[in-house]
Amino acid sequence: MNPAPARYASGLFGVCSLLCCALAVPAFDGADADEATLLVALIGQAFSEHTTRNIDFGVSATITVGSTATLLAILLWFRFGFARLILVGLGTLTALYYLYASARLAEAGAPAAFYLWPLIALALWTAATLVAALPVTGRAMRGHSASQPYHPVPPY
Repeated sequence: MNPAPARYASGLFGVCSLLCCALAVPAFDGADADEATLLVALIGQAFSEHTTRNIDFGVSATITVGSTATLLAILLWFRFGFARLILVGLGTLTALYYLYASARLAEAGAPAAFYLWPLIALALWTAATLVAALPVTGRAMRGHSASQPYHPVPPY
């Protein structure tokens, strides 16, 4: 079977990992008014009022998710089946989080500029998860080949 679907899914999760790094690295120095639209896209930032009430929680959660996705995307590239299942779970949870974060932004009445990065992240994580969950990706993981038609051998 062609390994292309597994490679596409791996590449999409790699882009999601790069997005996590692009979101978290500028936030290492703390909150900056110029980067406020990026900071709302940190994973877990919607829960910060219930945990530490600062940005460190979002930075560490985003780096953790991005690093885990990077490792599993590399394993997915080499067609390890368990990596696909874990990435589908991670991608689903992350996409659901971004859906929740977008709803929280809407509830808070945030300006339109604050929706850009969470919606980009939602689209990327959803696309990567859907490609990884496709049956054709599962067949690519197993190296599945088409079954041969049955031709009984006549007795001699």
